Amino acid sequence: MASLMLPQSFLPRRQRGFSLPELAVALTISSLILLGLVGYFLAQRQTSQVTTRLAEQQESLRVAYELLARDIREARYLPCGGAGNAQLVNGTLLQRVWQTPLEVLARPDSNFPAPSLPTPFEAYDTNGSAAIRRVKDTDAIVVRYARTDSIVSATRSGNVLTLDLSATPYNLAKLNLPKVGDSVVVCNFWNTVQTTVTAVGSGTLTVADLGNLNSQIDRVRIAKLEERLWFLGTTPENLGTTNCSDGKGKCSLYSVVAGQSAQEYVSGVEAIKLSRWCHQNGDLVLCPPNDNTNLTAVRFDALDILKPVSGAREAPSTTAAPPAVKLTSQPMIAVRNPL
Repeated sequence: MASLMLPQSFLPRRQRGFSLPELAVALTISSLILLGLVGYFLAQRQTSQVTTRLAEQQESLRVAYELLARDIREARYLPCGGAGNAQLVNGTLLQRVWQTPLEVLARPDSNFPAPSLPTPFEAYDTNGSAAIRRVKDTDAIVVRYARTDSIVSATRSGNVLTLDLSATPYNLAKLNLPKVGDSVVVCNFWNTVQTTVTAVGSGTLTVADLGNLNSQIDRVRIAKLEERLWFLGTTPENLGTTNCSDGKGKCSLYSVVAGQSAQEYVSGVEAIKLSRWCHQNGDLVLCPPNDNTNLTAVRFDALDILKPVSGAREAPSTTAAPPAVKLTSQPMIAVRNPL
């Protein structure tokens, strides 16, 4: 029987794999392709991070501006308007709401320190005792008003006010009704008084004293009085070393209502610069110090927001600070309730 003969191409001595040069070329090409793909995805990731961070900065800038602008517009608001109230107000807080609705605490220039925080916010100043304190020589603003989300009509009987909740223009679930101990303003379009809530019942409020409020008019309106501080703050351990523009994001925009704790609203704030403007001879001019007689508007001279390079609360000390997102204009916020 004849032996099986294999074609020459199938003989073992004819079979071989890639040569070493061919394998090296293949590995080089594969490595280059892989490196290209990795580089592409890393670039896309970096672009996405930069875009996200920029969007966060822009959103933080918008939020900071809107929060401050809203409070500035509300300054000196009272639920019964301004007619006659200037002569008939009583109560220390109500007088401050009427006479000093806005306090912009800013450095006159680099040769002078920023003014200290007024009562009752001294604890939040640089040398205060609060857990969060104002960064040295940064601008701050105090705004005073009656809260629009707390306004409710009522019928007066002595010091007991029966609330007319059916007539309130707000959703009851969102109505910020006064609580025991709250300072409130009570007015009837004839005069206005400040008092304190001593008891809260089912649909009623009992107040301490209604002073010279005209008793011949039993229909009144009630609202909570509020004074709020906005400031650039950080923790006490950072006060001596923190420069808000160093890129480490340790400065934040804080707000505190008198009698409550400070709340952080926007992190990574580099600078806030504000100035008061008054109406004089048909024009807007910078207000004289401590004079709010013709206060008309507050201008944002600067509002800069940054984020740490690392995306964390603190960037490495060797990393350059990222550029801040800044207001490209200097918007003027009008006071809606001037004298």
